[in-house]
Amino acid sequence: MNRKGQSFAAGAATLMAAALIVKVIGMLFKIPLTRMLGGEGMGYYMTAYSIFNPICALCVAGFPVAVSRLTAASLANHRREEPRRILTAALLLFLPMGLLCSAGIYLAAPFFVRIVGNEAALGAVRAIAPAVFFCCISAVFRGYYEGGRNMVPTAVSQVVEASVKLGAGIFCAMRCLETELGHFTAGEPVCGVTVSSLEEAQMVIAPYAAAAAIIGVTVSTLAGCLALALAYFGEPHTGSDRIGAAGMIHYSKNLLVTALPVCAGALVVNLSSFVDLMSVINRLNCAVSLGWEALCRSHPQAGLERMEAERVGNFLFGSYSGLAMTVFHLVPAITASLGVCALPLIASLAARGSRAQLRRTVESVLRITVIVALPLGLGMSCMAGQILQLLFSSNPEEVSVAAVLLRPLGVAAVFVAVSGCINSMLQALGHVLVPVRLMLCGAAVKFGINWALIARPSINILGAPWGTLCCYLTMTLLGCAALERASGGQINLAAIFAKPLAASLLCCAAAVGCCRLLASWPQWAATLAAVGAAGAVYLIAVLLLGALREEDMELLPRRTKIRKDR
Repeated sequence: MNRKGQSFAAGAATLMAAALIVKVIGMLFKIPLTRMLGGEGMGYYMTAYSIFNPICALCVAGFPVAVSRLTAASLANHRREEPRRILTAALLLFLPMGLLCSAGIYLAAPFFVRIVGNEAALGAVRAIAPAVFFCCISAVFRGYYEGGRNMVPTAVSQVVEASVKLGAGIFCAMRCLETELGHFTAGEPVCGVTVSSLEEAQMVIAPYAAAAAIIGVTVSTLAGCLALALAYFGEPHTGSDRIGAAGMIHYSKNLLVTALPVCAGALVVNLSSFVDLMSVINRLNCAVSLGWEALCRSHPQAGLERMEAERVGNFLFGSYSGLAMTVFHLVPAITASLGVCALPLIASLAARGSRAQLRRTVESVLRITVIVALPLGLGMSCMAGQILQLLFSSNPEEVSVAAVLLRPLGVAAVFVAVSGCINSMLQALGHVLVPVRLMLCGAAVKFGINWALIARPSINILGAPWGTLCCYLTMTLLGCAALERASGGQINLAAIFAKPLAASLLCCAAAVGCCRLLASWPQWAATLAAVGAAGAVYLIAVLLLGALREEDMELLPRRTKIRKDR
């Protein structure tokens, strides 16, 4: 392992660049997949993901945090041989959990899909089960490298995984569609069912095509795992990574003390998507029965009145999770790198007892997160329709639903980014149970809002993004108070948000104004020009307003040496 490691800024830049590449590849995957599957097929696809994510989080999310924190502390205290032993102990400890969870998802899939009211998603849920095991291996290796502040292997594995998902997922879904539509054209049964029209054939094929796309996703997790393993075995190592029984007990105890609360916390975070899965379709069915006409009027361009009533819930859920949430996740994906890089940095400062520098670094990390997240989130909110139309132009009905949902989700994305960064720093400081409590509070808020609003026919699916916004706003406010106590310094959220917010509002005004001035242009060209103009205005505003402070610059590569407390 590289002893020196990357600086905070270099590591964050590496992961941000990887996140952008992964998101671009993800869009190249999701756009044609949505065209092939439509809102209904995406409902089956996202049902599998919504079941997979919390279970995967239960056995995966804590691994990189635990390994990264212990590795960072070992290197800070000049115990250079420990990281490889920690990695060995983590692999021996956590891989059986991955096997059990993979088997559990596969065997319990019929039960899961019955509970969520989407039994046609059974094939997709079973197809994603093996991915948990491969994610476990990847998580342990990523924690090893991130603890040594080497973000390159993590970044490379993420790009490899996304690239394989694009190729394998589209190929599998396309082959399934072409084969079964060929059967329909030849007058043969489609997926074993005799159909009388193309529309009926597409309805029958949709769950199978979604399962085929998920097979591509599972293959991609194997590819990401292999990329990390090859990086590890391809680098020179000194010393032994063997550990005896006493060493295994020692490392296992330390790993579990950190990993289990983080896993529980990540389960609650992903539980927000599981809350959506458990409540949205069921409450939408209530809205359909309580006021069909009012529900149809709330989405006049979606053509809901032409659908069968039992299909409407899955269509709206697919438009929400497959389109709006796809764009929404762009901001947390980019800013997550800040939390990943902050964790070993904060852990090292805490291990050295650098309290004054710790307080300055906490506030700087939060300020940088806000500077990155605010323009992305607010820009997404004010240009929701244009962005979705640019990405999913062949799905106008789904876009008409998703555009309304993305506006509150854009604001929510800012608080997702900030709360995620707060949780990483709390975990680095050893307060691993605090994020769990915060997330439980947020999940309770989300469930209550979903349950109260979605069943109202005039609100229906719009209740879900408002539940997400209130969930993460609650977590941010409570988390900031917890971080103040943990770091021993006051955090002025108003000061952190003020200047980036002013710059972001100027950015949004530039985007909206540019779209209006270029109304005669093709929509795609006007949207891209507006995004470019907004970005330029934001950068200028950040510099003129002095949003970045001198202490923030200490995280840049030229000034990474930790100052001694005075």
